[in-house]
Amino acid sequence: MAIDPPEVDQWFKSSYSGGNETECVECSVSEHRVVVRDSKRPAFPNLSFRPSSWRAFVGGVRDGEDGSGPRDVAVGPIG
Repeated sequence: MAIDPPEVDQWFKSSYSGGNETECVECSVSEHRVVVRDSKRPAFPNLSFRPSSWRAFVGGVRDGEDGSGPRDVAVGPIG
């Protein structure tokens, strides 16, 4: 089943994506969802999350729940 891509007002690149422009994700944030895409392939499918789920994911990465230890990670404008 095909899913229509979400309408997005503005994309921003993560400041943690690295300076070489090869490993970058872009996000778009609205009141009801956070959309994430590969900046090298913007026409490919996107990932869409509820803001509460995105905060939980980023908080888990920041707190080291993936086993790598705590990190300095920003949630973005939905902080």
